[in-house]
Amino acid sequence: MLANVLVPLDGSSLAEAALPTAISLVRRKHGHVELVIVHEDVPYEWEGYEDGPWHSMPESKQVHYIHDKAKQLSGARDMTVGHALRRGDVADQICARAAEVGADMIVMGTHGRTGLTRMLVGSVADAVVRRATIPVLLLRVSGGASSARTLPLPFRRILVPIDDSPQSRLIFDAVAAVAERGVTELILLRVVTPVPSVMDATFPYGYVSGPPDETATRYIVSAADHELTGAAVDLGERTL
Repeated sequence: MLANVLVPLDGSSLAEAALPTAISLVRRKHGHVELVIVHEDVPYEWEGYEDGPWHSMPESKQVHYIHDKAKQLSGARDMTVGHALRRGDVADQICARAAEVGADMIVMGTHGRTGLTRMLVGSVADAVVRRATIPVLLLRVSGGASSARTLPLPFRRILVPIDDSPQSRLIFDAVAAVAERGVTELILLRVVTPVPSVMDATFPYGYVSGPPDETATRYIVSAADHELTGAAVDLGERTL
């Protein structure tokens, strides 16, 4: 059950774009939305980066901002809203607050940057995904899109990649929580790497020489297909 969602805010429209989705999720369960803003002192040379709006607002204004935002949202009768200001590393404090309130999921916006830009300015969202012990739903929203988002927000199609490990199925409960029966199409994906016919031992990580071993690959594909069928039944039962 998805009844407690944490939404990190930083005063930007990007972060606030996650609110409609979070509200839509918890309203189904008459649940709770927890807002958190983190005050982090950073060196002067890092100020002004677009990926760091956390630092552009004085702490006193952060207190008023998060309080006012929670008050604004608490008018919804079918959910409760909490809020907190934390100090320290942004990603660490987001994850710590999620643990404190027993959040089922973290929902947050992201720029969706890749490559050199991401390496230079970092990504709070990326750090949260790596450190969180609960599912994290990242919403990539381009300019102006947030204003067009209305409640409720159904998930029409969800792609669920899994592998042969039991750990990959741990996401099923979160998928079932955001899916709506009769509305959401769930697509399970399993990728099988072809078995190489020859491995060149002179290379440290091996080198595929020639075509793949079709017989061995077909065997693995068949086994994976059987496991995928079982996983589909498992996931389907959870969405009932």
